[in-house]
Amino acid sequence: MNSVSEIERHIGRRLLAARRLRGVSLDSLARSVGATPGQIQDYEHGHEAMTARRLHDVARALELSVSFFFEDLDATTPCPYGLSEEHYALVKNAVRRIAADHELTSNGQRKKLALRDAVRFARDVCDVLGWGAQHGTGAVEPS
Repeated sequence: MNSVSEIERHIGRRLLAARRLRGVSLDSLARSVGATPGQIQDYEHGHEAMTARRLHDVARALELSVSFFFEDLDATTPCPYGLSEEHYALVKNAVRRIAADHELTSNGQRKKLALRDAVRFARDVCDVLGWGAQHGTGAVEPS
């Protein structure tokens, strides 16, 4: 196993987040960049560093700029994209439910997400990301 730096681990976390959010499978990404699914997984989990060419190919395959992988590199808090499967599923579900609130029904009306559900989803996402109650003051329970 190669020795990788915190920079490569950060890039791997960003890769994992981007791939998941784009709904791209390991197999599909691997095929599009000429790698194996195992190599992609090694990049994502910080076990192997990507070459500049491979990073460029991955960025193109995911329709991102290469700079995306370096965003928040100097942040003092851990990268929030290294979520567990359970937390990732919760955030993904919450985002999908909130997005569905803005879809049109067959009769042209907007769907409405109940305020109670919206607040619950927002709290779940904040908890998963470690934001907790300290980021909001004077919170009011929805009726």
